[in-house]
This record gives sequence, structure tokens and C-alpha cells, in this order.
Amino acid sequence: MLLHVVTPHICVGPVWLGMTRDEARAAVPEPPKPFWKDAGEEYETDAFDTTGLHVYYAGPEPYVVFVEAFAAPGVAFGFLGVDPLALPATTAIRVLRKITRLIEDEPGSYLIENVDVALWRESESEPHFTALSVGARGYFAAPAR
Repeated sequence: MLLHVVTPHICVGPVWLGMTRDEARAAVPEPPKPFWKDAGEEYETDAFDTTGLHVYYAGPEPYVVFVEAFAAPGVAFGFLGVDPLALPATTAIRVLRKITRLIEDEPGSYLIENVDVALWRESESEPHFTALSVGARGYFAAPAR
């Protein structure tokens, strides 16, 4: 089992916030599959599907500003002692609320106060979170992402 440790404001597994695009690509043991996630982005997002990561870039020389983790076979994500993507969402919420403050951002999705980490799912009816995301300091406070 591949374990990616999630450290707010720092990294998700081998990908560190602030790395250049070339450094991020070299850190992940599979070739990226670049794609345009949203209209208006500066750079394509790198998908590392077997590693369970999407990496987002910004800046004049592309550097990592945001990493989105998603469930992939044989991959686990360690955040505050749990893997929020492996647990049922209701269990993940209950466990994390004992450790930190969760702020509901959209119905069924949460920001973790002051650390630029988010747990996302399409709706409250989804049994599991789809993504755990880590942004650079102030990412979720930024006016337009």
C-alpha cells in the first residue's frame, strides 16, 4: 500500500507546495497526464491517476499551488491519523471534528479551519468524500481560484 502523508501548507506525499512543475513531475513515479481542469487556468493540471493525485500550478514559472488527492487502488492518504477518503464520510466528519474544526463549504463538503485543506464530495448523499485537497497558505481565502 502506498501511503501519502498529507501535511497542510506543505505537501501531499511526494508533491510539495512550491515545487516547480518539473520537480513535481520528477517526484511522482508515473508520467503525468496533463489536462485543462477549469476554463481560465494558467496551466494544465497534471493528473497522476495511479498515484491518486492532481497537481495544479500558478505563477510566471509554473509552481505547485494546490494538490488534489483522490481514491486510487493501493493508495492511502494519512491526514491527522486517518484516511478521510477511505472512511464513510459521516465517520470521517465525526473523527475529524474531535481533532479540528470543520467548516461546511458546500453541502456535504468541508474546509478544515486555517490550514487550507478541503474535503469534497458531489453532494451530501455521496457515501464517501471524493477528494482531499491541500492548498498553499491562504489558498481558500483567495478571491478567485
